[in-house]
Amino acid sequence: MTLVAIGAAPVEAQNVTLTTAKLGTTSGTVLPQVLGNVAPGAAVTATVDFANATPGAASSLSTAGTFTGGAFNAAARVVIP
Repeated sequence: MTLVAIGAAPVEAQNVTLTTAKLGTTSGTVLPQVLGNVAPGAAVTATVDFANATPGAASSLSTAGTFTGGAFNAAARVVIP
């Protein structure tokens, strides 16, 4: 998955850590993942594995994490590739 920092320059998201990733009710591995500092508009990639994911199936994907001074989360409906 790709995480993008949305914010005003010159402030970067510092010490970004992906702490949770779930596909339906299945937790992904390996977590947590320390992603470092992310500049405004920049992206970082995290690779998360989900056991027993059925290709072509629809599911919900939820993610959460932290950064210095805050936290983030997101959810979306996805089709498993």
